[in-house]
Amino acid sequence: MKALILAGGKNKRMGQNKALLKLNGETIIENQIRLLRGIFEETLIITNSPREYQHLKVRMIEDVIPQKGPLGGIYSGLFYSESFYNFFLACDIPFPNVNLIAYMRNCVGNEDVIIPRGTGFEPLFAFYSKDCLLPMKKQIDSESLRITDFLSRVKVRVLETQELNKFDPGGVSFFNINTREDLKKARNMARLNTSTRMNT
Repeated sequence: MKALILAGGKNKRMGQNKALLKLNGETIIENQIRLLRGIFEETLIITNSPREYQHLKVRMIEDVIPQKGPLGGIYSGLFYSESFYNFFLACDIPFPNVNLIAYMRNCVGNEDVIIPRGTGFEPLFAFYSKDCLLPMKKQIDSESLRITDFLSRVKVRVLETQELNKFDPGGVSFFNINTREDLKKARNMARLNTSTRMNT
């Protein structure tokens, strides 16, 4: 089973590549790769700017159908991956909970999608099977690019709040960075987490 990091965003609100922002001296994507390495046989990056990530020494893939947003990125990852089931993670999520991801991996079975629902669906922190390829392609062809719109066409296992709280009661795994204010908050959270570890 593989993990795929979606790093194809335009970063309009931030004004710079969010994946390469640093928290505690480590970029977000470096931290993600390090954490995912303990769960999956391989981690890949989906990007149309591979030069930015060459230093990470991981395999990179580009969009099969360009300019189709995160849905196009997930489609491309499933298209190229050798694994039937794959975990997808947005590159601007700085605190993915490895215990939650491992639990979700163990939930993989007969469904096509394993997706958490916190305040809403979290499609960029979810497992997808290759059986999603055809319904995704039909949706892309219709120019309907919201990821959750295709869920009615496949078998879905939803992880609700009560189940998620066993691993991540604050929903920190789904916190993502879009603005400078988000980055400031993330750096404060990272410092607090480091301080807590040092005092335990």
